[in-house]
Amino acid sequence: MRRFTIALGSLFLVIALSAAVSTAAQKHATESAASPQVVLDWNATAVATTIAASKSQPESGLYVGLTQAAVYDAVIAVDGGFHPYLIVPGVPPGSSDEAAAAAAAYGVLVGYFPAQKPALDAAYATSLAGIPDGTAKDRGVLVGQQVAAGLIAARIDDGRNAAVPFAPTPGPGVWQPTPPVSLPALHPWLGAMKPLLLESASQFRPGPPPRLDSPQYARDFNETRLFGALNGSLRTPEQTETALFWTENAAQQYNRALRTFVSARQLNLRDAARALAMADTTMADSLIACWDAKITYSLWRPVTAIPAGDSDGNDQTTADPRWLPLRPTPNHPEYPSAHTCLAGAFSEALSEIAGNDNIDLEVSSTVTGTTREYRHVNDLKREIINARVFVGFHFRTSGEVGFKLGSDVAHWALHHYFEED
Repeated sequence: MRRFTIALGSLFLVIALSAAVSTAAQKHATESAASPQVVLDWNATAVATTIAASKSQPESGLYVGLTQAAVYDAVIAVDGGFHPYLIVPGVPPGSSDEAAAAAAAYGVLVGYFPAQKPALDAAYATSLAGIPDGTAKDRGVLVGQQVAAGLIAARIDDGRNAAVPFAPTPGPGVWQPTPPVSLPALHPWLGAMKPLLLESASQFRPGPPPRLDSPQYARDFNETRLFGALNGSLRTPEQTETALFWTENAAQQYNRALRTFVSARQLNLRDAARALAMADTTMADSLIACWDAKITYSLWRPVTAIPAGDSDGNDQTTADPRWLPLRPTPNHPEYPSAHTCLAGAFSEALSEIAGNDNIDLEVSSTVTGTTREYRHVNDLKREIINARVFVGFHFRTSGEVGFKLGSDVAHWALHHYFEED
């Protein structure tokens, strides 16, 4: 496991005089009795911060994952019980886990988003105001500050925003900028950056998409053409609502559901910090792995493929020059589906937290103003794969492969991180 140990500065040495006292307060045998509210609040703040900073959906997921990793390490340093993710700070005895969580989240977010400092300062002041003043609070803040500084330092050269060339040669099957704006591909660097948990972005790279002249491609093509169209679709009203339900900002929608999931299980602060870290770090890595595959295979989107159906060499497809999807297509390659990569990782993390695949998950959507419930992982899987077809963004195989990729990422990661001592 990768760990980054922060040496205490002279300021911290004064407070942590009883050094050998306890690595993480001797890894408390007793669980934290603190309310999880501080970690739930900072999860919501992390999402809101990325949106206010105009980050794309995949970038938002990455930064929320980093924030939750820091919160986890800060809380586990104080409360013990689980292996640290990355940072092992010095922990003065009697440190407040709530203060550590707030300081870690604040430190990561203000470090990555200095322009959002006024709003973050206000959120931080509110968090600290809810914790009794005193030595425990002060010591917890120092723990969180160490973790935040250590995590940011450890990822200075992680490949974020690197100049990664991506200029695929135009032709049948090859991704092209999508209408109506036709922007360059979103964040080619994401598939080349250092993951949070995985050994490499390509660790679980799937095989290639179906050949354009294959029966499978024809089935996928024709299903999306018929059910994903803006006009003349075979979708039922219920299927249209399903398509729209899952078009909210993914980081916002998944994390709101995650907070509801954690609250419903009445987890304490320590276990809530772990649950949020498990879900958000694996979702971040599922996107990194997904982008590795997207950039590798560079498959065209239905909005390009269907109007050019007479150029793919498949006699089971026909061109529909006026075809448009239900909603404008995101500007990155089709295979695999990023949304189902997220769903696969999310589902695997929820199953691990719940102890089985009966996740009893409640999800709401600000797009449709409705709430849906999913008892089993397979219910969520089926709906999200369908939704990406019904909205016209993807072919079915891409959704299925994406879900498996995300699930594989999370399965591996959760057997290497966040484990009990």
